Amino acid sequence: METLIERQAEFLKALANPTRLLLLTQLANGERCVCELMADTELEQANTSQHLSILRNQGIVESRRDGPRTMYSIKRPEAAEIIALVNAALNAQFLESGTMLQIMSESRSGHM
Repeated sequence: METLIERQAEFLKALANPTRLLLLTQLANGERCVCELMADTELEQANTSQHLSILRNQGIVESRRDGPRTMYSIKRPEAAEIIALVNAALNAQFLESGTMLQIMSESRSGHM
């Protein structure tokens, strides 16, 4: 029998991937079709679908058919809240170390 800790780990594991975080960021702006997600993220269709499937299997996103298109949206707004909390924690770490200002200024000037 699966324990709560195991379920928590699987849910967080689904979020702990840069590609899936990118897709969730895109979906935070509202429902999108796979073709839009591919264009915005520059991912291949198979890669995009594979990551969306993982998010859907964890109940984080949901899909619906709209004619020939499959539309995706965030099903669990709590996932977006988790990402916001992680961002807040990272911000605090960056502020403590002074790293955030360096990263921000480098990204604006095009240097990394």
